[in-house]
Amino acid sequence: MGTPADDLDDDLLLDGMLCPISQLIMRDPVCTVDGHSYERSAIEAWFRNQEVAGLRHSSPMTGETLPTSTLIPNITLKRVIDDFLDKTPEVAQQLGTAASAPPLYMHNALSSAVSGHRTSVGYPDLARQSNSLYDMRSLSFAEEPRGKLIELEDHKKTARKCGISVLNDWLESIVFCSFPLSINGYNRSVEYEIKKTVTGWGGIHIGVTPDDPKILVKSSNLNTHLEEHSWWVDSDGWLHVPDEGASLCGWTSGDLKAGDLVAITCPEDGTLCVYVNGRRKVQGREARIPSGKRSKPLYGFIALTGNVTEVALVEGSLARDYH
Repeated sequence: MGTPADDLDDDLLLDGMLCPISQLIMRDPVCTVDGHSYERSAIEAWFRNQEVAGLRHSSPMTGETLPTSTLIPNITLKRVIDDFLDKTPEVAQQLGTAASAPPLYMHNALSSAVSGHRTSVGYPDLARQSNSLYDMRSLSFAEEPRGKLIELEDHKKTARKCGISVLNDWLESIVFCSFPLSINGYNRSVEYEIKKTVTGWGGIHIGVTPDDPKILVKSSNLNTHLEEHSWWVDSDGWLHVPDEGASLCGWTSGDLKAGDLVAITCPEDGTLCVYVNGRRKVQGREARIPSGKRSKPLYGFIALTGNVTEVALVEGSLARDYH
């Protein structure tokens, strides 16, 4: 009998079987000339995006320029994955015949952004990007670390506040995205839908961090770590920048209401931007988030510190254009 999906070794899957770009189990793994393995369709889409942008082919893992875009089938890895799927029929059944289907243990449904959540708030048409790597992403909130007052629902795509912090500690209501929103300087976004609010003060903290949540859980002082390594806008409208303190950005989240779409994006110029229903509310040029070869993957986080009590990740938000 196959190992139950919930008991799988997450680190083994993430390190060995998931494509670094799509974060999905690879069915046709290939190696680039620098030795890293990817799902063929994902790395081909990565190269196509670079060609369209007039950029040289570079490694999604290191940002270094590749001398050639040659792809070599990783036969050994494919055998390992095929053997794993043979021994875990519940995962194989979830994958079906689609190479881009997500692994069962992640409890994620593949994004239907292209045909579903579309231009109701004035976003550009997504169909023209349907072949891009962005459409392959699926998102969930990380299992750990998360605030003591947060419960995860809907296959870890919805975060709900289940209490009030006696100590007024915003870290008790924080939750991190499990997958990075930015790789090597590309303009990526993560978007949340405000599901429920109550009468009260304040709204949310929203930001990005370069540290994997699995690493953050080991931090002895998460608050200090975020202050020194992360960029975020707090519920009072202050933009926090590592080593530079905070500056007032002119937007507060206390007036958010159910149904609002809140996105945070990091363009290549290092700016931290926040959008509400497609309208830019924050343009933090002083953030100076490293981009290009100096960049690292960025993970989104949100804290339900005030009157916002429930948020959900929006599928396919990485495919949107924000200007």
